[in-house]
Amino acid sequence: MSAPTIPAEAPATARPTHGRFAEALVSAAPAADLGEAADVYSWLIGSWEAEVIDFRDDGPPLRQRGEWHFSWILEGRAMQDVWIVPPRGERAGAPAPGNRYGSSLRVYDPEEDVWRVIWINPVTGAENHLVGRREDEEVVQIGRDDDGRLIRWRFTEIERDAFRWLGESSPDEGRTWKLEAELRGRRLHPPPAASDLPWTLGWEWTDRPGLETVSVRASGDALLAEGEVLVELDGAWTRVSYQLRYDRSWRFESARLGARGVGAERTIEIRREADGGWTVDGTRRSDLDACTDLDIMVTPFTNTPPLRRLDLGAGESRELRVAWVRLPELTVAPVAQEYRRLDGAEPPTRFLYRNLESGFEGELEVDENRRVTVYGPWRRLR
Repeated sequence: MSAPTIPAEAPATARPTHGRFAEALVSAAPAADLGEAADVYSWLIGSWEAEVIDFRDDGPPLRQRGEWHFSWILEGRAMQDVWIVPPRGERAGAPAPGNRYGSSLRVYDPEEDVWRVIWINPVTGAENHLVGRREDEEVVQIGRDDDGRLIRWRFTEIERDAFRWLGESSPDEGRTWKLEAELRGRRLHPPPAASDLPWTLGWEWTDRPGLETVSVRASGDALLAEGEVLVELDGAWTRVSYQLRYDRSWRFESARLGARGVGAERTIEIRREADGGWTVDGTRRSDLDACTDLDIMVTPFTNTPPLRRLDLGAGESRELRVAWVRLPELTVAPVAQEYRRLDGAEPPTRFLYRNLESGFEGELEVDENRRVTVYGPWRRLR
């Protein structure tokens, strides 16, 4: 009997779309028969950003950012998470120490009244089996690592929008514990919806001759902005056009810019690739790999996407690295920036922007959609 022929590639009609796969896997709520057992982990449902510290024997602690996502799955009878360190926007090159892009499956065992937990990290080949339960104000998971050592992973300092996670190992079967990793998680709230589009916006400069108009619309799974700026820079008139593309969560994807001045005309194309790397006119720019946003020198519009996405609480601040476009040269360089929310109004109305390298700072006034109305020399016209 001959072996069946295995097709090298499945036909297009046999490939599940992401939407259908997610629909079959993800559940909106825990199964009713889980009862109070679901409460052990239900507070984790959603997305979190994380600050991760790995304590190493052969060097100083390794500090990285990360992301962690949790969902009920399989008719709500199990929970799955995806833990990514460093986050997708900062992943580039070969896996480095502390690298995680793995998933845990949690299934409740009613006979033992514990949760069975399996963690798999394909980056390192790790596979750990643990049992989890609530102990007082903590959620404690205990198992063994690949070398057979006893391990303990604890969720502690649990709040609605924050927690602390500790990864420990024991060389003596639980008599003493060694801290190997620590994580602090902060909940990411869904970004404001793009249902308020389309927009038509305009600004004038108050310290020099200058005007800008931009139109923003939704198209399929993308948000598109097309703008035009006419302004006097260094004593000469410069006309700047830009076309920007974001995903539906206001994450930057690509840009095309043009600048025309006295006797010169330049264009540039910038892309943020799926792996988080950046290209400028088709050339990979590794110095931009940690950047998450694009900031164009002459427009207040590029302040809106990070403000829409960060969803800062009153008094909270966030640092980020951006690819900053200088005009009229159309050069691109990484810059560290910070946004701080200044008020407690809902929706927010005031933010402070800081360039952490030059020391420049300025207050932004925004409307209900976090579009700039007043910022430095700019005043909104419409």
